[in-house]
Amino acid sequence: MKKKKPANEGNKRRGKESIRINVNNGVAINHGNVVIHNYAKRQKVKVKVNHTDGSKSWQINSLEDLLDAWRQYLSACSHKHEYCLEKYHIIQYGYSIKCNPDIPDELYSQFGLSDNCTIESPFIRCSTYSNKIINYMTTKTWNEVELAVIGSLNEKEGLVKDQVRFVEEYFRFCLLLFKKNDLYKRLNKSEFNFSRLLVWPSVEVSVDSVEGLEFLPGEYALKSTNEKYNADGCVVDEDDNEMFLLETSGKLKLNEKWKYGYDHVKCTFGALSIYNAAFKKYFFATEKTALKHQVSYIHAITMADLMFVMNLERSRSSLIAMKQEHGQHEVQRMPGGTESRTSLVEMVNLDIQKPVKGDRYVILLPEEKDERNCSVKFVDIKDEK
Repeated sequence: MKKKKPANEGNKRRGKESIRINVNNGVAINHGNVVIHNYAKRQKVKVKVNHTDGSKSWQINSLEDLLDAWRQYLSACSHKHEYCLEKYHIIQYGYSIKCNPDIPDELYSQFGLSDNCTIESPFIRCSTYSNKIINYMTTKTWNEVELAVIGSLNEKEGLVKDQVRFVEEYFRFCLLLFKKNDLYKRLNKSEFNFSRLLVWPSVEVSVDSVEGLEFLPGEYALKSTNEKYNADGCVVDEDDNEMFLLETSGKLKLNEKWKYGYDHVKCTFGALSIYNAAFKKYFFATEKTALKHQVSYIHAITMADLMFVMNLERSRSSLIAMKQEHGQHEVQRMPGGTESRTSLVEMVNLDIQKPVKGDRYVILLPEEKDERNCSVKFVDIKDEK
């Protein structure tokens, strides 16, 4: 008698793939990194190891072992939540957020992440010009500041034009923003005011610095997922690829932690859906190129969450590279072609789901460190070769 094959045998996927989404200054109220592991079980059955048993030594030999240990510790947590991000292999770890106290430090150290944060910024190369404008903002009239932003030719001489243009546009935005009467009072009136006066314009500054991108604010229906998902904004390229996600949690200074927690999970779900969409669309790109792709998002709660520089150029460059490799391989697969390549679709994790609204989401927000214990270093933007 023939043995019947398990129903899910043909659906098992290849694992051990790690994707890092750099979201410096973009994870809810914390400023850190989110590491997403699109991972599925291996076909080889392994002996079950109880990683939470203190009497046994740790047996972490692979990514699968590591994530299995995370699942076991999360299952033992007394305050676990149905939509805990770690259940979907999304590890929250950053220079300004505390580690989950229910997870041993050894598990965090396995990822090789640093407590220090390095942020590339055009303001470093344009430091003389930037320092002059900041000094003028505190000592001069608004008219004098405006003339300095537009002028200052000596300070701009010899600098990279694209970076100078971005810094100048950023200061123009600051001028328009801080000249408004009763700014904080107006930002605190409603989510729409917060978005219209601060959030959307700040995102536009970054989007306008990269050719071929468009920012679509408001109730944007995300196309990268089959579930109903309305974002507060999205950046798309000329091929209609979704690249960046925005979620705004109410008006400025809204003190509703459950809302912050829900949007924190929702935004991460959306970012992972966008990432998976790129893998499914350009599935014949090489794995090496695909793993360089990054998806950024902002979860806007305070003004500090927006006062930073988004590097959308690299996300766009990686998508262009994936598109080119996919097209080239399609041609090579024509009759007579010999090269074979594994589809990126095999790396996509389909076991994610959009959270439903409810309470208790506050427990999903990472706890912030004291600012004095955060190490941040701003460096010049590396020239792309």
